[in-house]
Amino acid sequence: MKRRYCIPLTIAITFLFGLPSALNLNFLTNQDFVWGFALLINGLMFQLMVIHYGTARWRDRVINNYSIDDWYLPKIWEWMVKFVAPIEAIALLIWWAVDLIRQENSQGEKWYEFGTETFMITIVQWIGVMAIAGILNALWYYYQRRKGEPNPLDLHYSSTVSYSISTESQTTNT
Repeated sequence: MKRRYCIPLTIAITFLFGLPSALNLNFLTNQDFVWGFALLINGLMFQLMVIHYGTARWRDRVINNYSIDDWYLPKIWEWMVKFVAPIEAIALLIWWAVDLIRQENSQGEKWYEFGTETFMITIVQWIGVMAIAGILNALWYYYQRRKGEPNPLDLHYSSTVSYSISTESQTTNT
């Protein structure tokens, strides 16, 4: 898509997504409550990605190799990412859930009601967004495969892409 179409489209979508929060403070309060805690889950997912990739490889290839006279991550960082940080994130999520279930919120709503700041509305919105993201991801993958484009997760594909990029840069430099 061309830039002159993408920028107005992005502005319009951002405006439309922000409009409900601007018109109703209860909606803003709800979204702040729900997605503020979702950041914990996002951080946990990022940690799991780093653990799956390999903490030593992540530390060396992504962080330390690109630092220019900067602070390098020590070896203990790997242990902290593998063990300490996930335990902290899970403990915070459990504490948050138990605290919400034990008490009513400031508006007298119980945890199982669909209120502005309740546990149930949070879980339902998280599941809804994950379902939509999963469906969109499956559709994107299906249409990419249908067009005959190679799978970017295929190891052979990634080596051919890096080769084609390096040969293109050599031809453009000469």
